[in-house]
Amino acid sequence: TVVFVKDGQIGKVYDLKLVVKVPTGMTESDLARPVIEVMDSDDHTLEHEIYTFGEENVIVPVSKHSKKTGIEQLAADKIRDTFSRYDPHAEVEVLSESHVRVTVDGQYMPSIIGRGGSNIGDIEKRLNVRVDVVAREQPILPSGDLQFVFSESRTSLLLTVDRRYAMSHAEIYVDDKYIMSSRIGRRGQIKIPKRSDAGRGLMNLASSQNDIRVVLKDS
Repeated sequence: TVVFVKDGQIGKVYDLKLVVKVPTGMTESDLARPVIEVMDSDDHTLEHEIYTFGEENVIVPVSKHSKKTGIEQLAADKIRDTFSRYDPHAEVEVLSESHVRVTVDGQYMPSIIGRGGSNIGDIEKRLNVRVDVVAREQPILPSGDLQFVFSESRTSLLLTVDRRYAMSHAEIYVDDKYIMSSRIGRRGQIKIPKRSDAGRGLMNLASSQNDIRVVLKDS
């Protein structure tokens, strides 16, 4: 039994039960494993499951109203983070515990695959799953927003967009805060010196690439 205490008061009491079963959200019978069920002591509602996924011990919330549970929720947290570095709108579909399909904008596939498949091979080893990478039929672009890849050199922050936008003008935002305007370079890059006001503002305000927006300005 686990007693959760908050502000000096008993907030909740949980019962723990060790069973061997297929975790919630998984469908294949051969994925059964020891699972610790964490249940509400009052009504015995299952709220969390604790089990081993790959080489990690994970605690996964279980919701009766959520379609994404178990391995799907874990994939959203673990796998999507890896591919969002290439495409912020990457979509992950879990096919089994060891096989996923990742859908990205076609412009990012060469970077993800790498020469001779070297990069995707490294990603698969790191995640310990087989990854099928497929191109999205229609790019997801919010109105005026451009997809980009964030990187940095020793002295600069680099935002790389599709080359078809080269020489166009763009505005950079962190959330809704305006940072700067810039012309996109011939290689589809916006180069921001780290020591500039814009560079400092970007580094101070953005906690991740998902906080940054590159907005194409009207001609």
